[in-house]
Amino acid sequence: MPNALQFFVILDGVHRLVNSIRSHRSDLSKAVDILLSEEKALVEFSPYVTIPSLIRITSEMQLWTRVCLSSLLLSRLCVGLRLNREIKQQAIEAIIAAYEPAQGEDNGATSTVKLLSLAGLGFPPAMQTIELIAEQMGVNVQQVATSIFTSAIQAVAESHD
Repeated sequence: MPNALQFFVILDGVHRLVNSIRSHRSDLSKAVDILLSEEKALVEFSPYVTIPSLIRITSEMQLWTRVCLSSLLLSRLCVGLRLNREIKQQAIEAIIAAYEPAQGEDNGATSTVKLLSLAGLGFPPAMQTIELIAEQMGVNVQQVATSIFTSAIQAVAESHD
């Protein structure tokens, strides 16, 4: 379990990540690269600090941009690190409980990121929804996931909270 200072480091990192993505709003590929670079840094920092901190940020934060990024990072890290079922369940519960802004405030970015993150963690209803969307669009699941991921980064880049 992270101590207060370690939690603050992760929280500050998420805040800085939002600002970095915003500063590259004209170059979406650079914004995506920044997120992926942060993901790598979080793995190197310590999964035993990072994962519980992201779970807490996801479940407690009231800013949709931070919820989006922490949900994405949490899901990607849990899968990438092949964490056990208990930790994945905690991540799923945090994402389900995470704040969603008033309709229209984020143009649906938070709810679609939550859907993508839950599907990435193997949550059956989310996986089925992503599969249904892909089927209806006539594309594969990876294309839907990439589209949601890119749209979320773009929404964060264009945000002003």
